[in-house]
Amino acid sequence: MELLNFASGYRVELKRLTGRGAFDTIRALVLALHISQSDLSAKGLGNVTAVEIANMAQLPLTEESAHPTIPGITMGTRTKLAEMAESIARVLKSTGEILRKGGYQSLGTFVIDCVKRSKVNGKEGVSGALFV
Repeated sequence: MELLNFASGYRVELKRLTGRGAFDTIRALVLALHISQSDLSAKGLGNVTAVEIANMAQLPLTEESAHPTIPGITMGTRTKLAEMAESIARVLKSTGEILRKGGYQSLGTFVIDCVKRSKVNGKEGVSGALFV
């Protein structure tokens, strides 16, 4: 569940710009990735972009704000959520690279391999509790 709070440092901006908190934003992102059938293989994770993340999570990367010295003029400014989308993309790219270097096709194959290697009372087998 902690992964759903990955962006907890952006709570104020998330609430202001999207009406959602970190938990709901990451949950929406995960659902969007699944529904869109995004490539979540090691290669696919390595190719993800911040713009794709922002689109999937419905994060505004810019917002209009009043020009500081010219009344009536607005300008587009980068939001803090752009930084958040970049952070998520960076973590996913890094994960994809690590998986590829380890010879894994996806995060799922890595997790399954780790669970299979877990041992309980000296016996190999699947132990979610020990793995976690």
